Amino acid sequence: MGASKDPVWDYLSPGTRPKLFKCTFCQQELYGNPTVIKRHMVGPKCDPPAEVRRILLRKLSSNKRKAGADTCDMGLAGIVAGAATTGSTDKRARKGTSLGSAAGPSTSTTGPLASFVRVLSSKQVEILDALCAKWIYRNALPLLTTESPSFRAFTRALNPAYKPPSRWSLAGPLLNKEFKNLSLLVESFIQRCVRDGTIVVGGDGWSDRLMNSVYNMLLFVPQPLYVETKVWGESRHTAENTAAFFSARIDALGPRNVCAFVSDTENKMKAVWDLLQVRYPWMVMIPCAAHCLDLLFADICKHPCVSRPLAFCGSMKR
Repeated sequence: MGASKDPVWDYLSPGTRPKLFKCTFCQQELYGNPTVIKRHMVGPKCDPPAEVRRILLRKLSSNKRKAGADTCDMGLAGIVAGAATTGSTDKRARKGTSLGSAAGPSTSTTGPLASFVRVLSSKQVEILDALCAKWIYRNALPLLTTESPSFRAFTRALNPAYKPPSRWSLAGPLLNKEFKNLSLLVESFIQRCVRDGTIVVGGDGWSDRLMNSVYNMLLFVPQPLYVETKVWGESRHTAENTAAFFSARIDALGPRNVCAFVSDTENKMKAVWDLLQVRYPWMVMIPCAAHCLDLLFADICKHPCVSRPLAFCGSMKR
């Protein structure tokens, strides 16, 4: 963890992955560089007690080669002056100005952009990270998207103070939190339709290369919501077993809350319709529109006026 004599380690706890440590005062995770962590704790993004800030500023001031400029000396002087002026220096620090000097450089930014970059609070960073995770999760994008140089250049152009989360952060707490938020939203849709009795159940089944039976189930509330995938051996691929699979889910929702069932029109699913209508006579059986269009286009493509041009186009690919 570094030299035990450095006081900064007393205000850190282990982070979510190796080499990361969590600040006790603002819960932000930082790499285990003592100087970087001390600069964070005395900067405007963090709000430690005045005594802790004074200790860390003294430590930084004793190592100006790493700390840079006279910021630490000014900050230390500001702490002393602030004790006599009821903490006015801390208020300026939280607004993003240097400790002890309203015109001094910010302790959280360096270089020529120091006067132009808007410092983000930990709460603002948390909100931006959550929006980024929501975008990644709901569009099923690769986690490496946020580490793309082009994407990082784009975010820097929008706000140089914001750094997108890494794929490690996304794969951990950020996506877990977004999954819980989305689950609550989906559950609210389902409960609303349960109260109204307007749930439509849909599903499809097929066999994979190992001849396993695979079933997908959707709820239309009214937007289609994916609910479950189930895989069985080949013996499960019968009308009776398929009807039993959907019946179990319909019973869990409350049979009278389900008003219709949607599937394709192949022979096995038609047999499933008959079995479901015996058990739920009020339920409407609806053929899948996409499957019907598929069959319609397949029949149209058999006509000579269409089949010959299609065959010619197919030969052009070879």
